Amino acid sequence: MFEIAAKVIAAGANHSVAIKNNGTVACWGNNSYGQSLAPTMNNAVQVAAGYRNSGAVLADGNIQLWGAGKTNTNTAPNYGQSIVPSSATNVTGLALGAY
Repeated sequence: MFEIAAKVIAAGANHSVAIKNNGTVACWGNNSYGQSLAPTMNNAVQVAAGYRNSGAVLADGNIQLWGAGKTNTNTAPNYGQSIVPSSATNVTGLALGAY
């Protein structure tokens, strides 16, 4: 076990995501699709965890997504679920599902 000081935590199917007190993101649990390998960021204000992907809303209203679906190849589990739409700006909330 380990300890983490977090202000926001989200739980996915087999992994979890948290915003630490300094705004960085920490993940743990299953990482089969990269869902627990968060990109470097220090301004997250919200996190979400899906089935095989994770994401964060940043202080500037942009979104960071990672995990399954980065390529949009339509081969399981890549259905584009981790590709940020160009129209996603000034975001205030985020929820992630299975696909």
